[in-house]
Amino acid sequence: MSSYFFSLYSLVCMLLPCIIWRLLLRLHSSRPFRSTAVQRIWIVLFLLYLWQVFDVTGIGTLADMMNKPEGALNTSLLQGTINLVPFRHLNLGFVLNIVLCAPLGFLLPLLWRGYRKLGYTALAGFLLSAAIECSQLLNTRTTDVDDLIANTLGAVVGYLIWKLFCRVAGERLKAAKPGRSEAALYMLLSFLGTFFLYNWWWFSRQFG
Repeated sequence: MSSYFFSLYSLVCMLLPCIIWRLLLRLHSSRPFRSTAVQRIWIVLFLLYLWQVFDVTGIGTLADMMNKPEGALNTSLLQGTINLVPFRHLNLGFVLNIVLCAPLGFLLPLLWRGYRKLGYTALAGFLLSAAIECSQLLNTRTTDVDDLIANTLGAVVGYLIWKLFCRVAGERLKAAKPGRSEAALYMLLSFLGTFFLYNWWWFSRQFG
């Protein structure tokens, strides 16, 4: 099957829990926060960004835990390798991981006022990266503390870029949505959707 199908499939898996949550929130909330059209567009871009992060990093899924590559010598649940020594592999990959999470550090304070303190944005970058790195224990990728450091640093860099952006945009940023929970739920639900629903092994066997 084509890579385009699997990309679309992973996007659907990631978005589905977010869409269900938004529909339930709309049905049961008496006073939902009204998003502007611009805010909705930015949130869609935020979700598309998360989709690409999951795709590029290759997060482990439940399907990886249930299936093993043909001829795999390691038959345990944990397939990946681990590096817990900081700054062991300082190369281009370290820089690319910083770049990868810089948009996260920019978008969070741009869209949600609760992330307009560096600590909250850095923590969000750390937790998202930690979830990805831990999930990679289920596939054949490397769980690397350097990736965790670089991703967190990337969120900090993105936040600093947002601060510079504020000096230009100023008053235009006051319409951001309140709180932090919405962004946290988007990140959690999109991760869980990919983890539990994305099963490329099954499609490969059925239609490959």
